[in-house]
Amino acid sequence: MGGDPSCLTPSADVSLMLWSGLPRVLLDPRTTVLHGIDALLSAELADNENWERLEEMVDSRGLEGLAAQFAQAVETEQGHLDRLRALRRSF
Repeated sequence: MGGDPSCLTPSADVSLMLWSGLPRVLLDPRTTVLHGIDALLSAELADNENWERLEEMVDSRGLEGLAAQFAQAVETEQGHLDRLRALRRSF
């Protein structure tokens, strides 16, 4: 799609900073199970949003095959989000 896959964009740099915090939260001995679920939920929300954006981007460029693959990823990620939300409600 015209991008340089080896280029670290400002957006990718921000994502790396955000994602680097997740293991720190999960491995911190003060983190409760509920805190861990909340951290994973935040990450999963961002992941879902990014897959949806990718699907829209390739679909708008007429790349139906790739859009279908991304649509499957969106569906899979939605399942992850649904399970985490259900787990969160159980606490």
